[in-house]
Amino acid sequence: IGPKGLKKKIDIEYNNLCNLHKKKS
Repeated sequence: IGPKGLKKKIDIEYNNLCNLHKKKS
């Protein structure tokens, strides 16, 4: 995985975390 792929993966993980927080609150 290149840096671009890694960045994309991190962005997806971050979005998932944000979505979880929104559901909780």
